[in-house]
Amino acid sequence: MESSSENSYEDIQRSSEVNVPHHPPVMRNRSLRDNIEDGFVVLDTPENDIEVKKMEQNYMFGFKKWKAHVTVRPFEERSEAVKSLYTSRFDRIRSTYVPGNITYTLWIGIPVALLYLLIGAIMAVTIIGWPYARFCWKLAGYFIWPFGKFVNEETSYEPEQASVHGEEGGNASVIEDTHAVSDNEGASRLMNDGLAAGPSSGSSDSQPIYLRKVSRTTIWRRPATYVWLLIGCPILSLAHLLVILVTGLLVVLIPVSKLYLASMKKLFLMPPEKLSISCSPPSHREQRLPQEVIMCIYQAVNLYFYKFTVDGMNIIITNMLIFVLITLSLGYVKFSEEIPVVKFIFGAISIIPLAHYIGFAITSISSQSRHVVGAFLNALFGSFIEIFIYISTLLKGKDNNSSKPCYPAIVKSALTGSLLATMLFIPGLCMVVGGLKHKEQAVNVRSASVSSTLLFISVAGAFSPTMFALTYGGFQCAQCQVGMNGSFYSYECENCRYTTVGMPGDSNFYEERVLPIVISIAVLLPMAYVIGLAYSLVTHAHVLENHFKEKEAQENRRMGNSGQHSSQASGQHSGHHATPVVLWGRTKSLVILIVSTTAMAFCAEVAVESLEHILSAEGSRITETFIGVTVIAVIPEIPEIINGIQFALKNNINLSLEIGSSIAVQVCLLQIPILVVADLILGLNFRLLFNNLDFWSVILSVIIVNYTFVDGKSDYFQGSMLCIVYFILLIMYFFAPEQVCRD
Repeated sequence: MESSSENSYEDIQRSSEVNVPHHPPVMRNRSLRDNIEDGFVVLDTPENDIEVKKMEQNYMFGFKKWKAHVTVRPFEERSEAVKSLYTSRFDRIRSTYVPGNITYTLWIGIPVALLYLLIGAIMAVTIIGWPYARFCWKLAGYFIWPFGKFVNEETSYEPEQASVHGEEGGNASVIEDTHAVSDNEGASRLMNDGLAAGPSSGSSDSQPIYLRKVSRTTIWRRPATYVWLLIGCPILSLAHLLVILVTGLLVVLIPVSKLYLASMKKLFLMPPEKLSISCSPPSHREQRLPQEVIMCIYQAVNLYFYKFTVDGMNIIITNMLIFVLITLSLGYVKFSEEIPVVKFIFGAISIIPLAHYIGFAITSISSQSRHVVGAFLNALFGSFIEIFIYISTLLKGKDNNSSKPCYPAIVKSALTGSLLATMLFIPGLCMVVGGLKHKEQAVNVRSASVSSTLLFISVAGAFSPTMFALTYGGFQCAQCQVGMNGSFYSYECENCRYTTVGMPGDSNFYEERVLPIVISIAVLLPMAYVIGLAYSLVTHAHVLENHFKEKEAQENRRMGNSGQHSSQASGQHSGHHATPVVLWGRTKSLVILIVSTTAMAFCAEVAVESLEHILSAEGSRITETFIGVTVIAVIPEIPEIINGIQFALKNNINLSLEIGSSIAVQVCLLQIPILVVADLILGLNFRLLFNNLDFWSVILSVIIVNYTFVDGKSDYFQGSMLCIVYFILLIMYFFAPEQVCRD
């Protein structure tokens, strides 16, 4: 749970050896209207060349739009609230008697203190463990209410160089400095009454003196140490690990988990007589030996820890990996009693963090490689989650002898749900969030119209077999009887077949007339995707680069006229030529990509296996159509939703809208053709014919999206209308009748 401090950031930046081609910096000082005139909206200045490349790919066809940094951000550019998450400052607060601290004492502090008292009593019984008994009793009083208390260790120092001796030949005195001597390893900085000591403490040119802490006590020669390691240390270590796990998962209690982790590292192997606890920092004038503050905490709860990252990944996403372990255990370990609903819920949730790791790995590799490599990875892995879920579901239906549940209907509903979510829900939610923060956001009408046109063409191609079948096909039945069911008439027919209008008896309508259209679509749609990549990466790759160069030149001229050119240019020059530090190198990203993809496959299999029990449960109102259009469609897109919201908060609503359009285009141009090919090879009973509700819902969504951005602005009112339309359609799907599978 611990993260790097400010010094570690600087060390990382000095030790990096990543070399990438230089790209021109992007200017942020232009107005939003000026930026969107040329088809791009650039609001943030990337810190280095890798971030520039990632930003370029955000505007390219066929690439995931990713907001999070793929390199280490300069620590000095972070906000003070975020800096406090990574440093070990002991910032005082007015009062420690706050609800979070009291809650800690009731639920964690008291049980831990009682355990320390018990271990102390056991150590006292052993006689030789008496020093550790007092050690445990001290810590029991500390952990029950640690706030505002200082855990100190008696220390001894020796100078690193002879020059650290004072003028009278004696060694310089030592007092604690919570900023400089909080670590037990390496050299600690000598401080004297808050000022660095030197040859002459009053001299203006005095230099800080560095001392190295030495240990003159060897605990391994004491029998009490081995009694402690056999009895007390294992039990307390398990208790500390449990507290670290629980508080770390709750995120806002990470200060507690960091405290307990530090206590394991610094206290358990400390000579017990060197421990002291005080309510104020120790002063060297009052102590026989110098003391070093090793732990101090003022509050148990910090709401800003939702911004905390572990190896570049948000702590909430990292914590959700526990659902992956639970899902794999539920799915592949036999239990006496299994609950399918629980397996499905955990399986669906586990896909969320794995999708984040897959997306971050793809973006990291793409940002450090050529655009062609990035485009290949995005095409190969960008839709892998959805494709695997769909094919697994269809295979499950192939092996299922009964017609209930109808697995092809689940897949078709999921495809429809993905289109509805990306055209209505994702843009609408981003517009609401961005509008609430920025009131009104400018939309690039030209870019939005191009995306809408491409989206309309993609949807028309994917749904053309359905349009053909609805126009020229229909059911022809024989032996129909009219019956009464209460106050309603019902028709019961036999010997029904799908025929072409005006051609009775054509029972091979799908195979002879619709299937050739489906195969043609499966060939033409991927060709459109390849053409889009060629346009973006080959024939018109210079457009984006020239745009950045032109904006840089314009900005330099403008700043030169205002007399600010030299300072700004030098700052940007140094920032872009500084060696960037990637969070995940290409090898590491590739390993994480493979592992995450494999884990996702197993978790998706567990979720799919549970579908039959959920849909077939007695009294269940959930249908194949509803679960497909909601859960299966939306869960894999959650990383994209988060990225869209982050772009909207940064006032870049255009990229938020592009996220939805790019996913919808990928559904039509890649996912549907792959499913058609898989059906031809494996015989999955997947026919590219959507029902009327799917067809008209998608057509209605495309029309609404095309008319939403004609005014060139975005606000929360327009976004809320899109979300309302989306939820209206979901209500229709909830009350839709069950699907009947037909061969």
